[in-house]
Amino acid sequence: RTRPGSPCPDAPVDNGWLLARVGGDFTLLAVDAEVPATFSAHGIALKILSYTAAENDALCARYLGSAGRAVYLIRPDQHVCARFDTFDPRAVAAALARALAKD
Repeated sequence: RTRPGSPCPDAPVDNGWLLARVGGDFTLLAVDAEVPATFSAHGIALKILSYTAAENDALCARYLGSAGRAVYLIRPDQHVCARFDTFDPRAVAAALARALAKD
């Protein structure tokens, strides 16, 4: 599994590549987990990417490991900021605050 602080591994998604979709934005990546269609915290609207295991075996192997689901907060430099089992708006906002040095 990908750990906080580590670079995001790339994976094929939607006829392209995950890191191209992440680009240079703070991104919420959900794999087999429910996330809202939009989410903002600290004045930043996060890009939302959501995939299921049925859609993408390579993505799941790189981001889930043996876990059943995961939600990642990815920094603009394409490193993992935080990993969660489920979406929790307060936890995501707190992780974003740490990344922005606002805590």
